[in-house]
Amino acid sequence: MLLHSSFAQILFVNNLAQGKYSDRQCNFEAASTFFEPPIESPPAMTSIEAWYMGNNVVDQTAENRMDPNEPVTISDLRDLGVIHWHLPPVEDYPAKAVPWEPKNGIQDKQLAAIRDSRGYNYADIITCSEECLPDYHNKLKAFFEEHIHSDEEVRYILKGSGYFDVRDLKDRWIRIRLSAGDLIVLPEGIYHRFTMDTKNFTHAMRLFKGVPVWTPINRPADTHPSRERYLQRFQPEERSSTWSIVSCFRGLAQGWQKLGN
Repeated sequence: MLLHSSFAQILFVNNLAQGKYSDRQCNFEAASTFFEPPIESPPAMTSIEAWYMGNNVVDQTAENRMDPNEPVTISDLRDLGVIHWHLPPVEDYPAKAVPWEPKNGIQDKQLAAIRDSRGYNYADIITCSEECLPDYHNKLKAFFEEHIHSDEEVRYILKGSGYFDVRDLKDRWIRIRLSAGDLIVLPEGIYHRFTMDTKNFTHAMRLFKGVPVWTPINRPADTHPSRERYLQRFQPEERSSTWSIVSCFRGLAQGWQKLGN
């Protein structure tokens, strides 16, 4: 894997030398700054509302908050590998397009930048509602079955709303609210599920790298290679190799600081 050079790397090393990162922040910033392709003119990663929920769900479309509420921060989600941007749609997207191939290219430059940097070269658009989705209620039950994927799950909400639920590393459910403009990336191997909310309407773009793979891998899937890779990447005790790289950068940064003094 090749490193890419950018101002962000210089800023990271400088902040690292000055002790501005916690260990958790340092781990994430090193991985994203040195090993992910840069996004040109990127939108800011913004906050998103999420909370812990119980295991016993009577109505999957309800908020299902704990009592008292237990909020989850965007930093907590990033520790699980979940990435989020908010991009208010700038185009009038069709209700359905499989695949979606605009004649004049993607007019939304921020969306185009994300797609290019992360390699999402396939997209389609669907609408989930009782009017638009055949066998709607059975489809909702299938969406809500806990599963993983062998690649990222990427959804860009164009209109409407819904929920993604993800498991944290202690196997607790986190509910993430999505509404128009939210673009979310769930990493390969994370246990998750999707449901509509009480409005029963979601108009969304699905993004993929290469040929889309639709098959969910239902739980139990702990021995599946994608699940094993996920745990190696995000379980704290499995991050030793990444942390060794971070430690190397930290030593390098401190050395640079001494040379500059």
